[in-house]
Amino acid sequence: MKLYKVTMNVIGEVLDTSPITSTQPLERPRELHSELRRLVKGERGIIDGERLQNFVFPTNNYDVFISHSHDDLEIAKQFAAWLKEKYRYSVFLDSFVWNSADGLLQEIDNLYCKQRNGLYNYHRRNYSTAHIHTMLSMSIMEIIKRSKVGILIDSHHSINLERLRNSNQAKTLSPWIFQEIMFMRQFANQKSSTRMFSSESLNEGLQIAHTVDLSDFTTLTARDLISKTSL
Repeated sequence: MKLYKVTMNVIGEVLDTSPITSTQPLERPRELHSELRRLVKGERGIIDGERLQNFVFPTNNYDVFISHSHDDLEIAKQFAAWLKEKYRYSVFLDSFVWNSADGLLQEIDNLYCKQRNGLYNYHRRNYSTAHIHTMLSMSIMEIIKRSKVGILIDSHHSINLERLRNSNQAKTLSPWIFQEIMFMRQFANQKSSTRMFSSESLNEGLQIAHTVDLSDFTTLTARDLISKTSL
């Protein structure tokens, strides 16, 4: 896997210089409700974790994995559309391949964690969250492992402390971006020239800063993208 990072300004310049005809070339994830409820009920009270994970978070081979803040989803969609239209790349953008992990958690918690008083059992809720987030993490890792290129969309939502931007060390408040960067670095081909792009949304009530190492990543320019000299 080759690693790249790109700023929001560069993506904007690319879209202005080389516009695309469609901003929605990616398929929306399928509706899950009936099959999801059947899988969540399980057999004799035991859920088949592998079947559930493969159904909700399917893994396939992609040319490009885009790590982004959910606050930057619109620009990530446009950039993914640009890569697909201009270069015919297959692009993984979680919102267009997977359904919501929160929706899956709600189905499980309503069935297994809700008490008679209408409140959720704290310990059962933590247990269900651990299972689903583990499934999500393993699926993300598998997608990254199979992808040829990893791109982090660099915005103030994804890399949060400006004073660290020009060094190899940076801070992110997103646990998912922290995880994706760690996975991308793990599967990067160290012999290749590497670069990257990123972005994601935050829990406003709890913020934990994670240190990420960007030493394997080189910044892409609009010229690199339009001339396809790097990807």
